[in-house]
Amino acid sequence: MKKSAVCLIAMLVITFTLRAQYSFSTLDVPGSTKTEAYGISGNNIVGYFQDAGGTHGFLYNGSTFTTLNVPGATQTYANGVSGNTVVGYCQLAGTYRGFVYDSGMYTTNFTYPGAIDTHFWSVSGSNIAGYSSIGSFIYNGTTYTNFTVPGSYRTTALGIAASGVVGFYTTNSSDQQHGFLYSGGTTTRLDYPAALLTQAYGLENNFVVGNYLDTTLFRFHGFVHDGSAFTPLNVPGASETYAYAISSGRIVGSYKTNNVVHGFVASPANNGVQLRFMRSSTNLILRWTNTVSDYALQSSSNLSPAGVWINLVTNPPVVKGEYSFTNPATSPGQFFRLIK
Repeated sequence: MKKSAVCLIAMLVITFTLRAQYSFSTLDVPGSTKTEAYGISGNNIVGYFQDAGGTHGFLYNGSTFTTLNVPGATQTYANGVSGNTVVGYCQLAGTYRGFVYDSGMYTTNFTYPGAIDTHFWSVSGSNIAGYSSIGSFIYNGTTYTNFTVPGSYRTTALGIAASGVVGFYTTNSSDQQHGFLYSGGTTTRLDYPAALLTQAYGLENNFVVGNYLDTTLFRFHGFVHDGSAFTPLNVPGASETYAYAISSGRIVGSYKTNNVVHGFVASPANNGVQLRFMRSSTNLILRWTNTVSDYALQSSSNLSPAGVWINLVTNPPVVKGEYSFTNPATSPGQFFRLIK
C-alpha cells in the first residue's frame, strides 16, 4: 500500500482519520512532562511546556529550544510567532497579561482596557489577535480594536493572518462553539459536520486549522478547512489531536496518548493524495485531485487486520478538477481509503 486515506461513517455521524496526507513528528521539550505547540512561522515554532519548575514558554528554531520566562511571571505561555516576534501571555501579580518577545527582549504588562485578564494569541506583522475577560481584540502596537462576530454572545479571536481572522463564538450563554473565518469584511461560520463544537485556531491564505469535538467518544480531533471542505487531522495512535497553527502548509499542535500531552509538527507528505468529503442531503461525496491517476477508492466495514477492502471505483468522473464519487451516507460503519 502506497497511499491511503480513511474515513468512517456511522449512523450519519461522520468522523475521519487522515493518513498518508501528512507525516507527523513529535515535538517535546527535553525534560518536560507536557508540551503543546501553538504557533509556527517558517522554521520557528512556539508553545509552552511543563516541568518540575512550572510552566514555561518555548521557542524552537528547528534545532534548538529556547526557554521563555517573562521576568517576574509565575507562568509563561508563548502562543504566536511571526518571523522572530513571539507573542503570548503570562501570569503577573495574579492576573494574565500579554507579552511580546523579540531578539531576546521582553515587553510586558499589555492589558486590554478595562479587562482583568489579557491573552495575546497570534501575530501577523504588527497586528496581534487575542482575547480578554471582557472581549476579543486586534492590537496594532498602539491601539486596541474590539473584535466581535456580529450577533454573537461571546467571540474568541485566536488566529490572524494577512487574509483575515479566525476563532470561535457562541450565540447565547448555552450555545455550542462555532468556528469562524473573517476575511474581506465577511464572516463565515465554520461547523465541522455533526460535531458538538468547532474551534478555528490558525489561518494561512484560505486554509484554516482547528479542532472539533466528536459525538461518539466526546474527544477532540484536529481539522483542516481549505475554503470549501473539511479534512480531519489525527495523529496516528492518539486519543485526541489538537491543531493550532499553520505556516507553509506545516501544522503544529498537540496530541494525547496514555494521558500524556505531546507537541507535534505535521508536514504534507510527499506526493500525498488527499481524500476530501462533503455532505449532500443523504449522500457523502468523496473527492480527490485529478492530477494523479489510477488510485482506487475502496471501502470496508472493519479496520481490523481481518477486514476486507472492496474496490468502489478507479478514476471516477471529474468535477471542478477533482475526481468525485457519491456514496449513500446511510450505511453504518463504513471506512474509505485511496490505494495505488
